[in-house]
Amino acid sequence: MPTEEKDENDKVTNQTQIDHWHNANDKCIGTFTMTINSALIHPYQDKEDTSDVWDALKKKFSTPSTTSKYLEFKAMYDTTIPKDLHPQAAFAKICKHLDLLQDYKCDVLPTFQSLLVLVKLP
Repeated sequence: MPTEEKDENDKVTNQTQIDHWHNANDKCIGTFTMTINSALIHPYQDKEDTSDVWDALKKKFSTPSTTSKYLEFKAMYDTTIPKDLHPQAAFAKICKHLDLLQDYKCDVLPTFQSLLVLVKLP
């Protein structure tokens, strides 16, 4: 939220900017309320600033669980490299899963990645 700027007569000089911010903030709160499940957004209804709501939701829901990490690894491990087709699609899928694991802060060492690919070769 922009801070009030006052002139020498103690009159607010940036009221248009403040009104614009409140209008945009109200629209964002409305969008959150209409698009996010009410059970999820209800605990944050007392917050007036959308950035506070967004930060609270991000903190609560952006951390991947151990199950998410396992399922990503399992999907990568279950990818098969076909015998009679070009392996590019399978390698791309394996790389996608490895990238997601890295985003989840699960570093898979390059030597282990190589071993995984070797195990999958027909």
